Amino acid sequence: MSLPSYRSVHLRVFTVRRFPDAPASESAEVATVLRGTLGRYGAVAVREHGPYWKIPEHLEFTVHLAPSGRVGPVLDALRALAPGGWDDTLERWDSVWTRGDGNPGEVFLHPDVEWAGLTGVEADPVGTPRYRDGDPVRIADTPRNREWEVAGLRGVVYGDADPYGRNRSWRYGVFPVGQDSLVLIDETELEPVTDTERRDRAIASLRGLAVGDALGSQFFVPENRGAFERRETPPGPWEWTDDTEMACSVFAVLDRYGRVEQDLLAALFAEHHDFDRGYGPSTNRMLRLVREGGDWRELAREAFDGRGSWGNGAAMRVAPLGAWFADDLDTLVAQAALSAEVTHAHPEAVAGAVAVAVAAALPPSPPGPFLDAVLERVPAGTVRDGIVEARRLLTIADPSVAASVLGNGRQVAAHDTVPFALWAVARHRDDYVRAFWTAAAAGGDVDTVCAIVGGIVGEPPAAWLAACEPLPTWAGVG
Repeated sequence: MSLPSYRSVHLRVFTVRRFPDAPASESAEVATVLRGTLGRYGAVAVREHGPYWKIPEHLEFTVHLAPSGRVGPVLDALRALAPGGWDDTLERWDSVWTRGDGNPGEVFLHPDVEWAGLTGVEADPVGTPRYRDGDPVRIADTPRNREWEVAGLRGVVYGDADPYGRNRSWRYGVFPVGQDSLVLIDETELEPVTDTERRDRAIASLRGLAVGDALGSQFFVPENRGAFERRETPPGPWEWTDDTEMACSVFAVLDRYGRVEQDLLAALFAEHHDFDRGYGPSTNRMLRLVREGGDWRELAREAFDGRGSWGNGAAMRVAPLGAWFADDLDTLVAQAALSAEVTHAHPEAVAGAVAVAVAAALPPSPPGPFLDAVLERVPAGTVRDGIVEARRLLTIADPSVAASVLGNGRQVAAHDTVPFALWAVARHRDDYVRAFWTAAAAGGDVDTVCAIVGGIVGEPPAAWLAACEPLPTWAGVG
């Protein structure tokens, strides 16, 4: 009789932390002992997960053992290391060992082990893995997953699939959204995340934003002044600025998690911060401090006596988020606020981001109803007052006249930027070229105003997109 072609023993181990200030070194010591002990039975891989997210006083480990012989004798040998305290009745594991449960004084694998789950298989899994490292998934709503408080959550597959799930299925390590520790889920309890329509809308918005930003920035170059006055595009390539760089981080977070994860967004802002892209002094400082370990929550509120910046930075990058959540305006408003707070905590900055995101979600409509729909979602304040004024100025055709009342971004403030950008969009919601030149004609913070306008209108002309610097590969646009 031929042996099965696949053999695997899997363990999940929790130890008590003895040194709270040094979890990494303590974890490494335990992992070394696990490798040494289990290595006697075959090839072993130990994955360290650090403090357990549910019980931070414990360290978590998962172990994959490929035994050199049959699985059954290896399971028996492991159980014999600590004969007392095993429970063989649980659905998830062949055996579970708990310290002190009928086994006083016994040690399993390491003196600090409190709990260990053990299972093994001798069979090929059915088919090939459905998911790969980095794939977004949703964890099914099952009683077991509800018990673990992960039912229904979106997550990301981490690492390769292992063929030791129940009923010969593949099993995956998954990072649920908002958690920093893996859960092990069988393929039968995972569902693919299909955000194709949302993703396509967000990419179109991101491209429109990038082109508006990049082309708008060209008109700060004196040699391009003639092209600006003739409403002609200068020669490419057009390099984008911080507006696009930060919008790419917003998109990357949505693409990975389907929602705003503020800690990750702050980390991406800091990681991809390029000083030469034209960031303002306060943002340069903040992102540098985040890279050095600073807390974005504290840094984002330093301005205006603890209320945070009311600049236009949150509004300039948010349009792709609005396009993503165009099918759910209630969620859109909450997510836009979360995206803003990472760098711009002031209520006016948040209101500006909400206004732009809502505008990016709305389909083309007559100018008045378009702004009315935006106003329904924008909280009271200076930004909202500016949009109300923009609504009154829709009969004005001259961008310079409108900007003289609404502002053109010269103050780099949300209330000085967003109302005029929405005025320009409202007049040309379905015409990228006309909307761009209307926004650019007023001068001021041209690249940011045009980035907002381009992100709301969406997909730019193909020739303009070709002249624009490509989006960074790390954004994952493809």
